[in-house]
Amino acid sequence: KLWLAHGVTTVREMGSMNGLGWMLDQKRRSAANTIAAPRLLAYAYFPAVNDMLKTVHTPDEGRAWLRRLKERGADGVKFFGAPPAIMEAALDECRQLGLRAGCHHAQMAVTRMNALTTAKWGLTSAEHYYGLPEALFEDRIVQHFPLDYDYNDEYFRFSVSGQMFRQGAEPGSAKWNEVMEKFLELGFTFVPTFTIYDANRDLMRARQADWHKTYTWKSMWNYFTPQRGGHGSYWYRWSTTNEVEWKENYRRWMAFINEYKNRGGRVCTGSDSGFIYSIFGFGYVRELELLQEAGFHPLEVLRSATSQGAALCGIENELGTLEVGKLADVLVHDHNPLTDFKLLYGTGAMRFVDATNSVEWHRGLKYTIKDGVIYATIHNATVAIDALTGKQIWRVAHEYPPETLRVVCCGIVNRGAAIYEGKIIFVSNLSLGDLDQAVLSRSLYVDVSMTPAEKIERIKTISPAIHPEVPKSMKDESVELLAKFQD
Repeated sequence: KLWLAHGVTTVREMGSMNGLGWMLDQKRRSAANTIAAPRLLAYAYFPAVNDMLKTVHTPDEGRAWLRRLKERGADGVKFFGAPPAIMEAALDECRQLGLRAGCHHAQMAVTRMNALTTAKWGLTSAEHYYGLPEALFEDRIVQHFPLDYDYNDEYFRFSVSGQMFRQGAEPGSAKWNEVMEKFLELGFTFVPTFTIYDANRDLMRARQADWHKTYTWKSMWNYFTPQRGGHGSYWYRWSTTNEVEWKENYRRWMAFINEYKNRGGRVCTGSDSGFIYSIFGFGYVRELELLQEAGFHPLEVLRSATSQGAALCGIENELGTLEVGKLADVLVHDHNPLTDFKLLYGTGAMRFVDATNSVEWHRGLKYTIKDGVIYATIHNATVAIDALTGKQIWRVAHEYPPETLRVVCCGIVNRGAAIYEGKIIFVSNLSLGDLDQAVLSRSLYVDVSMTPAEKIERIKTISPAIHPEVPKSMKDESVELLAKFQD
């Protein structure tokens, strides 16, 4: 739901650990619009690495496993690596079966097969950055890890991995260009997911993000908090030095990705949320910001998130651009997100309003339309509406505690405007002071053919409904303020 609420209408789910059966069920439910979810592409985890579930031990076993996967209806495969012979055979089988493949190259296996090696074998895309610095090595084969390095200690794992690009070729060097050109020749795709390691550059910023208090589930927050055994919860002694090293890692990483895009390579957006203080939807919008930081023009960022992503998934004839004959995935905005991607956050972007001398939070995305279905929120429900007929498909009510009206500022309201049969219909309320003091509600229409003077007179005829417990002096003041507001 958080993905959909942030305008994400299609998700390439890379190896959900709930299993392929569960993913295919969710995919069917999403397609039938019986759940509020993006369109789902199910990629299954290839079980051939030692530190996770491993049931594939030979190339033939890998090929057989992939054939069964194809028969079950999977859209692709998520690799973490495998012994080279198994990996090469598996990628060959994926090609024959028409299964697309993405890989998070296991950090302990990239000396045997880096990202360029697997790209040559037929890998569709690489997620994160693992295997790319190693492809850029000039004076070493194995990463120069500390001699007391312990991969099972996640502080070691993630602090040291922030040093890898610095061990590779310099930007613009002969080796740098050679590797770049080979990836371009192969038509390879990078999905950098800058967002998932963003906390490594500034842990305090990531921990204090505006959305955590409202949107981050408590058990997920507890998982993010430093703990032994929790993947991505490695902040045991995270330091300024660690952050400085990661900032340099990002500088080189971003330089490669931006140059790859400039030279015609495909770069797509992804998030890998659910770890490292990154949550769904919000982490994806953060990725848009980070691509801009890398040097992408905002229009290039949206290109990566739309047409390029569709091409990576092999669905560019159905999605990714607004064209006659394609599926109707459309986002309706109140503000232009190109001016500031923060407007796409569910919490909005902070703005100071001179007229009221106050801070407001402006959110750009108003409606998400997927497959011709409009997903809209009102104060007490989420509603799915058929865009062609206007009929409601389903409605899910939001329940509020009985005391809500006494503890929230400004009431549970939904303000907006609509056009119907030549009339503009407004529904809003104006709250003055605390909720228990005064609430003025008004509902009116203004005919679009009216002159400005007629419109003002129409507004002045609206009589406010005043809370019965409000003192007469407050009522008089409220009516006077409302009249000024209406003018």
